[in-house]
Amino acid sequence: QGWSFEVPAQWHATVFEDAELPFLISDEGRSMGMMFPFIHATAEDVENELAQPLSLSQGMVFVPAGALMRPESRLRRSYVSEATVGRALAVKGPSDQWMIYFLMGPDSESGNYDDVLDRLADSTRFDAGEGGSHSREGI
Repeated sequence: QGWSFEVPAQWHATVFEDAELPFLISDEGRSMGMMFPFIHATAEDVENELAQPLSLSQGMVFVPAGALMRPESRLRRSYVSEATVGRALAVKGPSDQWMIYFLMGPDSESGNYDDVLDRLADSTRFDAGEGGSHSREGI
């Protein structure tokens, strides 16, 4: 149950030691991105996950801000932390597979987060097993 995506322009991917998944790093700023795969999850499960605060290392906690948005059969949520902001976008694949992309950084760099998240979502392909792949699906 794998997945793939294209790294957006002006970003690069890297895998840190002891990390299972790659991180996205902005080429020109202090923003970064993470991804969270979910297998066997319903839309309600993902909505509940997006409603929870996101705790990262070094005590950084992102709290959901505003309403959950459902543009183009996706789930989108904004977050705030003490000195940074975050945006999450959940994309559904086949067989209740989901990928949540999360971008974070200074508010001054967040103006293009939604565009970057949409490019990630549009490029996401889910492994269908047996060598096949599927595009994202509606919810």
